Amino acid sequence: MRLFRLQTTDSEGRTLAEKGAYLEAAGIHPDFMDGPEMPEAAERSWAWFQDLSMHRSKGFGEGPISWSDIHAYFLRLGIQTRPWEIRLISAFDSAFMTTAAKKEK
Repeated sequence: MRLFRLQTTDSEGRTLAEKGAYLEAAGIHPDFMDGPEMPEAAERSWAWFQDLSMHRSKGFGEGPISWSDIHAYFLRLGIQTRPWEIRLISAFDSAFMTTAAKKEK
C-alpha cells in the first residue's frame, strides 16, 4: 500500500513521493518514505497494473479492474502471462481500492 499512498496528490497536484524526494534532497528523511521496495520480479506486473488502472471504470468513484478487462488487455496486446502475475495485478488492485476507500473517508 506504500506505493499507492506515495502516489496520492495534495490540493496543488504534488504527490507524496514528490514531497518526500524534496525533503530528502534537503537532508530530511520523512517516515512516510520508509517501506519495502518493489521486488524486481513484480515490476512487470506493476507496469501492467498501472496501465490497466488508467482505464478503470469511473462511475460513483473508481471501480475495480474487472477480470474481463484484464483478459481483454492481455489478449489485445498478445502478452502471455503466468497465473501468479494475474493474481499479483489483482492484489495490487485490491490494495488500490482499499487505499481509495480510506481516502474518501
